[in-house]
Amino acid sequence: MGEAKGLIITAAVTLLILIGGVILLSKGGTAKPTPVDSSFLVKSDSHQTNPGAKVTVVEFGDYECPACGAAYPITKQVLSTYGSQINFVFRNFPLPQHKNAPMAAEAAEAANAQGKFWEMHDKLYDTQNDWADLDNPFNTFVGYAKDLGLNTDQFKSDVQGNKYANVISTDTNDGNAIGINATPTFYVNGIALSGVPSFDDFKSAIDPLLK
Repeated sequence: MGEAKGLIITAAVTLLILIGGVILLSKGGTAKPTPVDSSFLVKSDSHQTNPGAKVTVVEFGDYECPACGAAYPITKQVLSTYGSQINFVFRNFPLPQHKNAPMAAEAAEAANAQGKFWEMHDKLYDTQNDWADLDNPFNTFVGYAKDLGLNTDQFKSDVQGNKYANVISTDTNDGNAIGINATPTFYVNGIALSGVPSFDDFKSAIDPLLK
């Protein structure tokens, strides 16, 4: 009799748990992702296209990373489509397995010092296959600086002296603080997009935020 009573109580508790689960699902569904703290995503001196825009898209990227190279034309399409409606932010996250990535990041930062960050950013991704496997891409990067009309003496000095190592480290440390372990990693208003998002993935994330 005691055993039967115990089974009845167990069944009743199980039923209550199931009913409670159904009620929770009907009320809230799947919990929404929690946005990452924006202080780890955008700094006042971060490279950004339209500060103050309603939607902010942040990329932690590595110039040598093939997946970042594959994502690059997609981000260009996103920028072309949305223009000033979004703020695109690029943060440096050179991975240790990519030997030329740190110098590429230095090249972009050295170009930034002369007002040509985005031009060098685009050049590095457009030509990724030309320099990624070089033993030393320095002269190639100097050639890009010349093509962009930069002061090459200053550019050489900055890159060779790792002048912007602290800038790059700040970006990398922010990425590490929020658990980034692969590139590219994108965030749309603080919510991560997994892998290399397609244009439709970006569109699905951005459009509801613009309404």
